[in-house]
Amino acid sequence: MSKRHLFNSPDGLVNKALRGIIAYKPSLSLDEANRVVYDTSYDRRNVSIISGGGSGHEPAWTGYVGANMLAASVQGDIFASPSTKQIVAAVEAVPSDKGTILVITNYTGDCLHFGLANEKANARGHNCRVIICGDDVSVGKKGSMVGRRGLAGQIGVLKVMGGAAGAGGSLDDVYDLGVAFSQQIVSIAATLDHCHVPGRTEH
Repeated sequence: MSKRHLFNSPDGLVNKALRGIIAYKPSLSLDEANRVVYDTSYDRRNVSIISGGGSGHEPAWTGYVGANMLAASVQGDIFASPSTKQIVAAVEAVPSDKGTILVITNYTGDCLHFGLANEKANARGHNCRVIICGDDVSVGKKGSMVGRRGLAGQIGVLKVMGGAAGAGGSLDDVYDLGVAFSQQIVSIAATLDHCHVPGRTEH
């Protein structure tokens, strides 16, 4: 097992990180049971944008919750998608009069759980849609069977969509802009070493 960690066990790490992130910003609130961070100052007259995924990078999406960005984020375990129940809780934490867009990266668990949550949210009366970002240029033009992975390109998509939503754009306008932007952006990841997950032995 690697000795490079600040914490040698993953137990409670995600919730600790989420509590730490919201501690500095009073407008953010945490539904700890569902690991949903949401902006209490969001305007329900605007389109709500929600993202999320497995933890292990900050947790990443929580850092983008705020004005002209995400209305809420939802986090899974380290490198594991949040559950459908968690995602529906995020949709219900930031209801919108115009509608909600779930913006995710192209990983099997995320596509499955966010897709199911989208269906459940619509069944409960929310006007909900999904955009899947697959910007990883290293996988190739057509990608593998599941297509390109989502990487840092999603951040640009979130920013553009968040600005449009904050300016009062319609659900169709914000959705179409997100789809167009996501289809025209590429990114590539590089690393000097492989990832070490706390509590797991190296292979």
